[in-house]
Amino acid sequence: MAIIKYNVDMQNYTTHYERADRERFPNAFRSWKAMWQRCKSKSYWARERYSGRGIMVCERWRFFNNFVEDMGERPNGRSLDRINNDEGYSPSNCRWATQSQQVANRSPKDRYWERGELTPKSRSTIQWRVKHLGMTLEQAENTPLRSSSACVCLETGKVYLSMAQAERELALPHNSVSGACRRGHAVKGKYHFRYKNNSTGV
Repeated sequence: MAIIKYNVDMQNYTTHYERADRERFPNAFRSWKAMWQRCKSKSYWARERYSGRGIMVCERWRFFNNFVEDMGERPNGRSLDRINNDEGYSPSNCRWATQSQQVANRSPKDRYWERGELTPKSRSTIQWRVKHLGMTLEQAENTPLRSSSACVCLETGKVYLSMAQAERELALPHNSVSGACRRGHAVKGKYHFRYKNNSTGV
């Protein structure tokens, strides 16, 4: 039996897995290992969103075979998601979710479109931009979010503060509204969108 020990203060906490299980369920293993890193590593870049606010992993999931027994192999295109973002990782609070489900389940402070704000205020988003995109702190704080342009649905006349908001409220595919605005086609054969022009209306 292999033992994972992170190079941080783990309060003598160890997690266990069998090599055969790791090879049989490679996707689930990567999610399981990342879950523990988020909750235990003091060097994790978004630590304040996990261990910093008390998000922990249940005792049962110290063992990878228990995790796989509860969750199964991770399907392609899915990731580990906590149903209630204020609770920890456990069988009753986790699922394999699509990207759109993950986005819709973010904590309210990350839902910029609901506040009408087009630039990030979450510290974790700013840190991610600096670390992974090479932005300066000022650029990370002031660069608008992806697909943040306001748009209007021609069928309903409703104006959305961002394309992401339109996709979520109408249950449309990721990035579909942006493509509809550029090319003029209908999304799902029923919704047409145009960029919202503040000076002329539409």
